[in-house]
Amino acid sequence: MDSFKPLDRVSSILSVTTVIGTLAAWSLYHVARALYNISPFHPLHQFPGPKLAAATILYEFWFEMVLGGRYTREIKRMHEIYGESVNRHLQIFPFSHDVTYGENIDGVSALLSETFIEVVLLLADVPCQGPIVRISPDELHCNDAAFYDEIYAAAGRKRDKQAHFLNMIAGPLTVSAFGTADHDLHRIRRRALDKFFSRQQILKLETEINGLTQRLCHKLLRKTGEVLDIQTVYSCLVTDLISAYCFGETMGFMEQEGWEPNFREPVNGLLKASFMFRYFPVTRSLVHVAPYLAKYVSGDVGLLMKDLYVDTPSRVRKAQEDHKNGVVRERRTVYDGILESSLPESETTVYRLSGDGFSLVAAGTETTAWTLTLITYFLLAQPETQARVASELTGVDPHNLSWRMLEKLPYLSGVVLEGLRMSFGLPNRTPRIARDEDLVYQGTSGGKAFNYVIPRGTAIGMSQWIQHHDEEVFPDSYSFLPERWLDEKGQQKRGLEKYMVAFSRGSRACLGMNLAYIEIYIATAALVLRVFPRMRLYETTEDDVKYDHDLVVSQPKNGSKGVRVVML
Repeated sequence: MDSFKPLDRVSSILSVTTVIGTLAAWSLYHVARALYNISPFHPLHQFPGPKLAAATILYEFWFEMVLGGRYTREIKRMHEIYGESVNRHLQIFPFSHDVTYGENIDGVSALLSETFIEVVLLLADVPCQGPIVRISPDELHCNDAAFYDEIYAAAGRKRDKQAHFLNMIAGPLTVSAFGTADHDLHRIRRRALDKFFSRQQILKLETEINGLTQRLCHKLLRKTGEVLDIQTVYSCLVTDLISAYCFGETMGFMEQEGWEPNFREPVNGLLKASFMFRYFPVTRSLVHVAPYLAKYVSGDVGLLMKDLYVDTPSRVRKAQEDHKNGVVRERRTVYDGILESSLPESETTVYRLSGDGFSLVAAGTETTAWTLTLITYFLLAQPETQARVASELTGVDPHNLSWRMLEKLPYLSGVVLEGLRMSFGLPNRTPRIARDEDLVYQGTSGGKAFNYVIPRGTAIGMSQWIQHHDEEVFPDSYSFLPERWLDEKGQQKRGLEKYMVAFSRGSRACLGMNLAYIEIYIATAALVLRVFPRMRLYETTEDDVKYDHDLVVSQPKNGSKGVRVVML
């Protein structure tokens, strides 16, 4: 009797016929699924948009993964096409329309056969129009600011986050408040955090924020002749502010002589991995081996692993030990509040709280640092704008700045709001799902009325980059114009702020909005009064702050060296 041979068994299973049959079945399934997606039987069939995008997620994949974070640009183009009475048939192919997707992109079209292009064009022609377009098989996108508060509704109306959107994160971040899809669970997790980020609580941080900001100014003024990446500089400031508030102590970035290490590096590791996590889900499970690989992996990814699985958990454990030992601080931290809250024990594990800790510091650092960077560029590039801010600040003590006083200054407020408008926060779409109600859209586009019923359970979102460049709301939207926020009397204009959604709105609006505002107001005022007179741009152009693509947050053109400055 022949002995059992495992390799023979494997060989028979993996025969050519079996492999071909499996691939054929897989292909037929996806073809059938794509045909269903564009058929009248799909619940979203009535919404306009490219048929290829409706058929398969590969359309989105092409722009995000292959071209590198450029689907937001393509969505804007969709709205330009389907919201207007134009010959869409000749414009739908990605490279036949006069839209810039970034450097070295046009040549990609040469790789595609003319036959494929014709098929795409044939599938593209959709007779419908309107401000809502179908951007993937199960997702819609809206371009009407009047509908924003329906999508991003207040707490009384349930809104889940889309799983596909959240697939960009992994590990402990998936159980953070930010990474929670379910509305009810998110509400429980966020309730423990909300009170620490109210305006009243944030005002209590004014002394600490002033202190760290003055330290920043002193440090910059000592760097005569040095070329600095100003976003890294601001990252160090903001990271120390938010980490001190969360854990009771800074990360020490403002105390070190230089600007490295900093928190930008691990955050960049996360951003670079985001599309890989989203489109190749198996990679998300690989992060579970991160604790064992952290010390062996170099670069941004290694720093991400170390901070997410070593440093942040250590801070959480220390907070838990201090709480258990009855340590009383002069000022309570965010984690003091979490551990004293009514959260069940399952919600206060080191793993889950590490997700909250990393996401709070990362979100609070990257976006605020970028807004300050953009404001710095434009104030240095537009001397007349800087001079007007400085004039308005005449008589203000730069060493003792008050948020409540600063926000009453109309032109400074215009600078802050314009900085937020052009820095975008999250420039791409952040879809929401109304699981308990159909959403009813009623509006007009091109002089034509539209009425759509968006079925419950459908993901629909809007994009800050698109909304903040609505020329009807923000004329000359690509220019930095603080004056747009002022009325004819030079006072703050009422009503325009509702169209500025850098912090989103509704039950999932940015938790750290008030903290960001106080940081930006105080830092901008201090820099204008103390530092900018001695600071100049160094080999930096507007292309280094202009949105080119997104990697979760706004990114300039590839090859940019960032906003660099030199101190005189």
